[in-house]
Amino acid sequence: MKTIQYLALIVLFILTFSSCNKNKDEEINSTPGYFVLAELNTKNSSLESAKRVSASNFDFGDLKASKEFFFLLVNGGNEPIFNIGLSTDNSQFDVNPTQVPELAGGTIISNAENTGIIPILTLGITHGTNLNGVGFDDLLPMGVNSCVLTITGQTLDNGDTVDISSSFDFSVNAKVMDIELFKDGYTIDIENPNGSVFATVLANLGGLGSLRYYNAYDTSAISIKNTGNVAIDVYYGDESNQDNFVSIQESDSVSIDMPNFITVIVLDSKGTIAENSRIQLGNDGKGYLSVIKNNQPQ
Repeated sequence: MKTIQYLALIVLFILTFSSCNKNKDEEINSTPGYFVLAELNTKNSSLESAKRVSASNFDFGDLKASKEFFFLLVNGGNEPIFNIGLSTDNSQFDVNPTQVPELAGGTIISNAENTGIIPILTLGITHGTNLNGVGFDDLLPMGVNSCVLTITGQTLDNGDTVDISSSFDFSVNAKVMDIELFKDGYTIDIENPNGSVFATVLANLGGLGSLRYYNAYDTSAISIKNTGNVAIDVYYGDESNQDNFVSIQESDSVSIDMPNFITVIVLDSKGTIAENSRIQLGNDGKGYLSVIKNNQPQ
């Protein structure tokens, strides 16, 4: 009789344990889906490591030119997410793809193997150069630029289809190389050069076939003001040798001598973009211009 009672207790324990596990599994499996965004980079290239640094606010720091950033879009719940759309509120922050059919559940909360596709998102930030193709594009305003990425979709909550939405903030500090030129206290309009000096006259600097030039007439020196937000190393000299050097910090000005008929000026801000209508950029990332001492017009 005691044996039967003992067996009955064992069976009751097993049934109770199984029921608890079943309820626990059902509770886990009924977790609605939600969005998790994790950046991918060279130091963090796996799914597991990316999940540990998921965030809702991403600050990319200084941005010298257009650049792409890569992310994993992950489902943090156990129910699938479907009908997913992505959009940004800043046209110079472009997300791709803009639609994802479905994110399978169970990626983060459970240890179950996820057989769904985990998409990689690309956030392309346009700052001076085309990201898809060649040539120049719009610059971001100098300083901090921000964007909100909104991701929407639908998931299941206790068997019902519900709408979900998440927002992720991005910011960069846009760096721009820019200058102003002055002679005798007057501004030289660098957006309106007086002409071009071709490669037959000077060395083919920066891979450029010609350099814009500006007339300074009989002045013996010109002033350069740094109007960008990055320090500029300035090298200057004649057509074949720019061995004179001065560094200009933000908002500072310097005066450079012009002993030669033509003075070539090289602007080096370590690869920072410049407005093409103001500064010619060579294939080495440096800016180039020239100043000619013509006689004062009559």
